[in-house]
Amino acid sequence: MDKEAGAALLLTATSLDECKDLFQQQACATHPTAGGTLQEFNMILNTFSSLCNGFATAGKLQWLPDAESSVTDLQALLRRLSPLRRREAIQRLPLQERHRLERSMLRKSSDATEEKKDASRLPRLPRRGTLSERSLCSQVRVGSESFRPCVHLHEGLYVQALSCRDLPMAVAALGTLIIMRSLCRAQTYDQYRARSAHRKMCRKTCYDFVRHRALDLQRAIATTLSVHTLNDKLSFVFRTRFSLSKSCELATPSRREPQAAIEDWVVMIWAMDALDKLKLLKFVSAISTMPGAVRGKMEDLGSHGVANFEDTEPGRTLEIVDGGAASTLKVSGLRKAEPMSCDFEPALVALQRSARKVQNSEDHRDSWPTKLDLKKLPRLQSRREPRAATSGLTGSAWSDFAVEVMVGSESFPVIVDTGSSTFAIPARPVAGCEFYTGDCEGRPIEARYGSANWTGRVCYGPEVEMAGLPAGHISFAGIYVQNNFLTECTSIPGGFVSRGIIGMAYPALLPQGLSKSLWDSVVATAQIRNVFAMQCCPWSGLNRGTGSLTLGGWDQQLYREEDFAYTPITMEKWFCVRVEKVFLVGFEDMEDSEDSEDLGAVPKARH
Repeated sequence: MDKEAGAALLLTATSLDECKDLFQQQACATHPTAGGTLQEFNMILNTFSSLCNGFATAGKLQWLPDAESSVTDLQALLRRLSPLRRREAIQRLPLQERHRLERSMLRKSSDATEEKKDASRLPRLPRRGTLSERSLCSQVRVGSESFRPCVHLHEGLYVQALSCRDLPMAVAALGTLIIMRSLCRAQTYDQYRARSAHRKMCRKTCYDFVRHRALDLQRAIATTLSVHTLNDKLSFVFRTRFSLSKSCELATPSRREPQAAIEDWVVMIWAMDALDKLKLLKFVSAISTMPGAVRGKMEDLGSHGVANFEDTEPGRTLEIVDGGAASTLKVSGLRKAEPMSCDFEPALVALQRSARKVQNSEDHRDSWPTKLDLKKLPRLQSRREPRAATSGLTGSAWSDFAVEVMVGSESFPVIVDTGSSTFAIPARPVAGCEFYTGDCEGRPIEARYGSANWTGRVCYGPEVEMAGLPAGHISFAGIYVQNNFLTECTSIPGGFVSRGIIGMAYPALLPQGLSKSLWDSVVATAQIRNVFAMQCCPWSGLNRGTGSLTLGGWDQQLYREEDFAYTPITMEKWFCVRVEKVFLVGFEDMEDSEDSEDLGAVPKARH
């Protein structure tokens, strides 16, 4: 198997089963935890999704992407294949996609297209709704990592796999969800196109239309679970969610049975239609202008089962939960100054009226709610800060902590140092280290670290990646001569190894010849937040500790924001803070005074 082809190998598959096998192999091999990169892993996910779209729509495996701009992705994949495989892959493309590809390849070059090509060399953030490594929903805990892959199926309906303890199981779950999503989209699109009489009607207010769509979704889910699952041991839960505002959402309980989840989804469609019509928060002023008889009738309908609310804090949720014979609508999330019972009572009326519409329709089922009550429900906070990538961090307090950095195609474990800003690796065979063999003929450069030091020259040319995130083509230091610095180039007892250093501090510490640190280049190129977090695990007595370096944020499974105490950075060189007091074994060792000094190289998250 051509390892260099990567995601392009999926284009060579002739059946869905073959494509599923290739997807599992390539996704597991290219995941960052297996030594791959995020870009390649994400490309595999989206390639598999495009092929599944073609299978769901045409009944055979073929490329059918979601976005128009993906023709550039297709070209990049085809270039990786041998001429014979490329020709076979192109012949399997739908006619429309083949014409788009031909027009793109025959388009003449111009200044504008050249600029586009230059811009395309920079990493692009994934488009909204596209699959990425974040779809695995990894949860890092001390000593272990689990996954809960999740995708959006259709109009607020989400499906999530139950906890997967290893990467292969998580990849199989995500592959199954991708197939399920493609089948759901194909079913609902065909149904919508076939029923032209409904196209001029609101998709949310026509019950027959929603009911047919629900049956299509249920059929697509059942087909996936019975025929196309990548692992028989997988299990899934379904939930419908709609956002009302930044601090308020409408959600159903998690269901393991697809039929129950689809029934919840239909009720949610009606609930959203009612809330949209009422304009929710502005309804109080509207109801005050209604005729007295109408207003009295609505108040009578809304008085049954309505809870008496106290004002509440923002950041709450609105949820329909199962309550026996009747469902319960849990509501909160308004600003503290707004009385909730007055605003949501008319919304309750509309939901009750919608429920009766559903019950009186052609589909006579007793499962639809006829009574909805208002109750408080705290909103669960996100488990993690937005972040871009996490990489393993190995070492111990008595040695150093190191992370892998890719320079071109070569990997270097380098010390993570919060007290410097230089990225430096060997460029000559010093201390028995594996060294970088590229161009390092720039200006001379040197650095000192206490009793250790090194000298070398500036290197240019290769593309550098840190924790799977691109830094672009940057300049860095190549070490020619060193003294007491590279002491762990080969693994010593305990597994400690490092061949270089990466400084995470401020640009003021950069030596002449370097204009930007590797960390600042990652922030600018990958467009992540200028925040990093280090989990430094202790030495076990036999082996190095294995922690994590999170770039772009922090994982709240490891760090809780309420436990943070922020303090100003007093000097943007090292991470300098002012120490007011020091306690040793519970006793104060330094009195509070104005003579307290700044301390350098404090390992704090940078903001």
